[in-house]
Amino acid sequence: MAGADAVKQLKIKTSAVSRLMKDRVASDREIEGQKERIGKVRSDPEKDEHDEHANAADVFGQAAAILKREGVELDD
Repeated sequence: MAGADAVKQLKIKTSAVSRLMKDRVASDREIEGQKERIGKVRSDPEKDEHDEHANAADVFGQAAAILKREGVELDD
């Protein structure tokens, strides 16, 4: 039975190493993506993703104001 326990422990440890390696690969991809994003922001500081989100929020705010002015009820 000692051999069966050793095999079981080996499978558990192998699975743990596999998960760690997958996590490492995902982390490396994330780091590369962030570096690319930083490079884009540095190359064109006028354009930022946050500006796009702010513009979208502004459009929704304007639409809500028009609907309220026209008497349409909105749920928050």
